[in-house]
Amino acid sequence: MDTGIYPVIGLIACVLIYQSIPVAVNSIESGETSFSSWNPAIWPAKTLIPVAFTLLLLQSIAETLQAIVRIRTGGGSAS
Repeated sequence: MDTGIYPVIGLIACVLIYQSIPVAVNSIESGETSFSSWNPAIWPAKTLIPVAFTLLLLQSIAETLQAIVRIRTGGGSAS
């Protein structure tokens, strides 16, 4: 089951990375801020979105490889 689910998560992460990078770049280039009276910068948060999905992608790759090794070595169930 793990060898099927984690690649799907990785595929979804790839799509979200691809979609969020232009948003983050645009936000950084424009120095985007909130439209409130406090006016905090929003671009740092939008920059973290593709970073977070990249970390999710790396984790799904690691989990997929771990599941494959478990299958090949005859290991037990996932913990």
